[in-house]
Amino acid sequence: MADYYIYNVSKRKNSTLVPTNGLRAELVLKSGTSLLDPVLLLHDSHKPVISEVWFEGRYYFVNDVVSVRNDLWELHCKVDVLATYKANILATPAFVLYDSAANTELTDSRLSINTAQTVAESAASTGIFDGFSVLVGIVGKHGTGIYVMRMQDAKVLLSTINDWLDNTFDEETELVPMLIKAVKQLIATGKAPDCIKSAMLFPVDTQHWRGTITEVSLGDYDTGLHGKLLERGSVPSQNVYETITINIPWQFADWRRNSPYTELYLELPFAGLVKIPTAPITSAASITVEINVCANGTITYIAHSNTGVALGRWTTTCADSYMIGSSNINPLSSAISIGSTGAGAAGLGVAIAASSPMGAIAAGSAVLMGIKNNMESVQTCIGGSGGTVPGRLQVRLFTVCHNTNVDPASVSAVMGTPTMATKTPAAGYVETKCFSVSGTMTDRERSEINSLMDGGVYIE
Repeated sequence: MADYYIYNVSKRKNSTLVPTNGLRAELVLKSGTSLLDPVLLLHDSHKPVISEVWFEGRYYFVNDVVSVRNDLWELHCKVDVLATYKANILATPAFVLYDSAANTELTDSRLSINTAQTVAESAASTGIFDGFSVLVGIVGKHGTGIYVMRMQDAKVLLSTINDWLDNTFDEETELVPMLIKAVKQLIATGKAPDCIKSAMLFPVDTQHWRGTITEVSLGDYDTGLHGKLLERGSVPSQNVYETITINIPWQFADWRRNSPYTELYLELPFAGLVKIPTAPITSAASITVEINVCANGTITYIAHSNTGVALGRWTTTCADSYMIGSSNINPLSSAISIGSTGAGAAGLGVAIAASSPMGAIAAGSAVLMGIKNNMESVQTCIGGSGGTVPGRLQVRLFTVCHNTNVDPASVSAVMGTPTMATKTPAAGYVETKCFSVSGTMTDRERSEINSLMDGGVYIE
């Protein structure tokens, strides 16, 4: 006679839980019944409360209890393949889709995404965008070069010519020596404004540019002003360079660092907002930005993560054209026009060569008065109006995040988290792909086990 044990245990259908603490009972296998779906007879004066039965090496679910007559009951059973063959299941390597192991790398696409977003920011101030400087392209005594000047100096660069004219011709009593000096300077300064080839305003203080402090001359005319002459023939030496490292304001520590859960934006001065792909840098902690300000007015940004991933290269303009001076007078042109009238038909050369001292004085006075009368203020514009942004600017990083509707770890016990790897089943929820158990079970039992494992079971 076979031994029978009955259990009253709480168990899920797709669980490998093996019942314990069973009670030995007097059961009879109904004749003509299936071994996998048996019907057992039980004599009991009370309605049986039984959930599982064990006999002949198998566990069975009790699917139904039928009253045959007084004190005789039928237990309709079905084999519990997960409890019966638990050892075989745990020994079978399989491709596991989901299980209860911690997961921070694989995206769980089963979860929904919230519409609401959260934004986090981190910023780092630049060290070079802290002032202003004007880069002036000049043809002077030292050849053609780019001079870095303070705004207050660049603004009066051409005005120094007018100041010289005022100081020279206000004194009419110095007679011939003063006139001779004036004419020499007129010849020297006749094309002075044409010696300014460009002028650009930069949001970079003069201290950051590398060069040699040199007196600024327009052609042969000495302005009395000084600027920093950038080194010729070496583009890198003419640039201003800075490196900034900024922490990434991650809002998640797992696969939600990927898009579409997290979007990362980098804000660069003068360049605006650029989107950075998050997939290549989910393990990165910071981004380094190299800033290269060129003397031609362009600025180049190169960004890479602390993990060595190149993120991009962007070029924009950080400078603007700049107006120089407020009184652009070409003294030589004025002198030529005056020479045909104020000094008579003989012109300027005759006036200087006059043999009479009084004649010389008269000629000189005529020249001086003529120049003064023609000296009207004319706007000199090398380029256009400035629009450079002032102040200490920042490089900023933004993460814009859409979280999942529930925390990913919260579903691990119920439906696991992504695994996508070959492994043997472990405790907790396990869902496999193409599970194939082996053992001395019937083919129906084998097929049922494989189907249950691919649908998801609880290893308990």
